[in-house]
Amino acid sequence: MAKPIWARHDLSHNLYGMNRAYPTGNYATRKQIFNQHKTFTRGLFYFLANDEEVGKLSPALQKEWQQWGLCKDEFKDTKGWPAQFYVRDARRMVSKFVITQQYVNRNNPSIAPDPVTVAYWPTDLHSVRRIVKDGYAYNEGYVFGGNDWRPFGISYRALTPKTQECTNLLTPTCLSSSHIAYGAIRIEFTYMELGQACAIASALAIDAHITVQQVSYQQLKEQLLKASLVLDASKVGMPKIVATPK
Repeated sequence: MAKPIWARHDLSHNLYGMNRAYPTGNYATRKQIFNQHKTFTRGLFYFLANDEEVGKLSPALQKEWQQWGLCKDEFKDTKGWPAQFYVRDARRMVSKFVITQQYVNRNNPSIAPDPVTVAYWPTDLHSVRRIVKDGYAYNEGYVFGGNDWRPFGISYRALTPKTQECTNLLTPTCLSSSHIAYGAIRIEFTYMELGQACAIASALAIDAHITVQQVSYQQLKEQLLKASLVLDASKVGMPKIVATPK
């Protein structure tokens, strides 16, 4: 069954394909991309609030948008605009262990033997590009929800780089994972728990004068459980099966 129109043709702040230079760009490149998005957003708001065709097609929508604008009591030093992008998915580490979609799958998932916390979120991803096909614009890459995901343990090895590259680095936010799997990881409460795991592992490495790769998982596990982190994904329950919208 075909997806509803809104799932394929959304028009939003997302400038698909226009932000790819941001992760590796210098300050000037990032500023240029930020300003481009700001200009586009300003134009989108004006279009929805003032365009005659929008008014004809949906007067209620246009009336609603005419009430919106920049917040007057926030971001005063940047004239109402946030000072930074919300960057959801950019550069990630590639270690010897890469979390892939197979760990998120509800059926026959791969299981990490050395989890430091549990991710409990679907593979939540915005579209990655917009194409034109048969005279219509389509967005590709959107993934969210469904019934094919499950909570899963995040491996300690995904937080550490390859030994030959670095031995004193841990990351809770740019860990080694695929694009799809990262969509299920990049949630604030998961970041906080990964941050705590990295802090405990760092202390163990410093106290023992060893590399982060040499940290004993058993010792780390004991400390994580003592700090009340949940490590066993089978104990948090499965998400409910939801009906597929028609």
